[in-house]
Amino acid sequence: MSGRGRRASRGPLVALLVVATIAALPYNPAVNADIVGLGPSIAHPLGTDAVGRDVGLRLLAAVRPLVIGGGTALAIALLLGVPLGALAGARGGIWSRWIRGFGLAVSSLPAIPLVLLLGLVVGHGAVPLGLAWGVAMAPGVLQALYQRVDALRREERLLALVAHGIPEWRAVAVHLVWNNARTELRTWSARVLAGFLAMETALSYLGRAGVAEPQPSWGNMLAMALSAGSSQNAAAWIAPAVAVAVVSAGLWGLALGVPRLAPGEDIVAAPGALDVRALEIRSADRVVARLPELGAPPGTVTALLGVSGVGKSLVLRAIARILPDGLRATGRLTRPALAWIAQDGRSSLDPLLRIREQAPDPGAALARSGFPADRLDAWPHELSGGEAQRAALLCVLSGPSVGLLLADEPTTGLDPRARRALVRTLLTVARAPSGPAVVFVTHDRRLLPGFADAIVEMDGARPAPPALAPRVRPSPGPVLLHAEGLSVVAGLTRRPAYPAAPPILTGLSVDVRGGETVGLIGESGVGKTTLLRAFAGLCASSGTLDVLGVDPRSARPKGVQLLWQDPGTSLDPALTVREILSISAAIGQGHRTVDEALRRVGLLTQADAVPDELSGGERRRVSLAQVWLAGAVLVLADEPSAALDAQRSLEALDLLRDLVGETGGVVIASHDLVLVLPTCDRVYVLHEGRCVDVFSPSEADDPGRHPYTRDLLAAG
Repeated sequence: MSGRGRRASRGPLVALLVVATIAALPYNPAVNADIVGLGPSIAHPLGTDAVGRDVGLRLLAAVRPLVIGGGTALAIALLLGVPLGALAGARGGIWSRWIRGFGLAVSSLPAIPLVLLLGLVVGHGAVPLGLAWGVAMAPGVLQALYQRVDALRREERLLALVAHGIPEWRAVAVHLVWNNARTELRTWSARVLAGFLAMETALSYLGRAGVAEPQPSWGNMLAMALSAGSSQNAAAWIAPAVAVAVVSAGLWGLALGVPRLAPGEDIVAAPGALDVRALEIRSADRVVARLPELGAPPGTVTALLGVSGVGKSLVLRAIARILPDGLRATGRLTRPALAWIAQDGRSSLDPLLRIREQAPDPGAALARSGFPADRLDAWPHELSGGEAQRAALLCVLSGPSVGLLLADEPTTGLDPRARRALVRTLLTVARAPSGPAVVFVTHDRRLLPGFADAIVEMDGARPAPPALAPRVRPSPGPVLLHAEGLSVVAGLTRRPAYPAAPPILTGLSVDVRGGETVGLIGESGVGKTTLLRAFAGLCASSGTLDVLGVDPRSARPKGVQLLWQDPGTSLDPALTVREILSISAAIGQGHRTVDEALRRVGLLTQADAVPDELSGGERRRVSLAQVWLAGAVLVLADEPSAALDAQRSLEALDLLRDLVGETGGVVIASHDLVLVLPTCDRVYVLHEGRCVDVFSPSEADDPGRHPYTRDLLAAG
């Protein structure tokens, strides 16, 4: 959320304070029998009720039970539901089952009978009703927070925050709950208050179970007015009825959310071939992407090219009508029904469903996508980047037919052979009878011959990153990482799974010295990402492991930072770039400044943007700035050149090496051998669960290399 969005969200708080002030006004329930049932007058704008009390003042005073009782209910529901839901979602496993089981047991009890039963114990009135209603609504809050936090955990946001050095409690409470579950908190807060209003009004209307006379309540005002019959002032029952209806509608509107149209948006969608004209995407008054024209008839493949940061992904999002908050598009667009394959395969998958549930009838699509059949029961977070990309393609191919397929860097995270196989699959899909138009964003021009029917180049100028001096390779320094006989188990925790899962990699021996850049290569799914996480102590392993003088499985080594394959994983989408980097500066104990980091990575003009307003390359640079501010000595980089064009990839690798300095070390897991090999001092080749070869770039052409190494090098 941008700073403008955060300022706008203070409106409900101000309104609540105004209502609370009105509710706190002194109220005198004295009865004046001489003016029973009088209609509206100058002295009494709403008249008087059946016992002579001013209806207007009584109507205002009746806000007090809603504020006091509703506030009590909201406090109880949030205090019980939020911590338990966040704990269940963040921990998972047996914690989740026990906590959710308790919540389901409570929620299985009917709410109103539960309130009446608790009323017998704690008494009646606004506060007792609030206590009872809060207990009844807490399970709903718990479940909503659990689902949101669990989804974020499965997207690896929690793991990325903890790996960066943020304490787990703060990562959950601030980044997952407050920053990214605020919509759920707002929705359930409004539902609790709306439900309390309805329940309190009904019980007060019925008699002693609610707020009893002489204390005012809209419910007992209605009861008295209706019992007085024709002698009663009509406003005495119309006013509380209207108050209940208006406040209830407002609260439920807040709970459900009111869709808003972006001003100036004139994009229209209609069936037919894709046709885009004069498309502009803006953030406030700044144009972040522009595309004069794009057409894609059915059965064709169109490649969308351009340097990193020009806005190719945003154009695809505008076509799909899924632009992030704060961005709006103008132009003319017609398009058919579409399917979407995102740059990060996991973002195309539901993190709460297994792959089999998302592609229930894979059939022939299983072979066409290249997704292994024995992984259908896996969760999205258990897949490698390449497997997640193939799973996303599987879901598209096994779903209903569409007229347009948007593919945003679908070869990200794939080894060279898998990249070519995916391109062949997309071409086959487009050429099939009644096949869709395919719009394909890529930086790899090697894929285009024989694949793309049309190429559309996007033009745009982005601030050039700072120039770096040519790197002089220093003499190797002390050992920063030493692993011997290491076996690694896949997962999101340092504790081994129960029952114990077989290791994904075994018998590894790896050394990294100061000043060195070490590469890990191998096909998609071999375990490169898992090995990097094991080096950081984030997943279970056995054998000898020493990182910066400590065993990361027992204590977190200071100075180790991960660079994630998808930079969006490690960036809080609710914060600006400056706010994100301020957290990293605090982790590094403030030895370096945020402005200095922004200058080093060339993002000083984007300091007040949120991650959704940045390109993939710009988000990568924010991640690099995080690493530098946190004082990294050893960087574990997972596909650091993913989603970058060739020039920006080299700049990112050079910048990464520059940020850690001559005494730091870098471990790079990558498929892009052409770009990565020249930067490495030593390369480890992983195949079928083992390291099958170790060589330096100068030895790459040695005919004695392992056959699998020769295959990888030949594939590019």
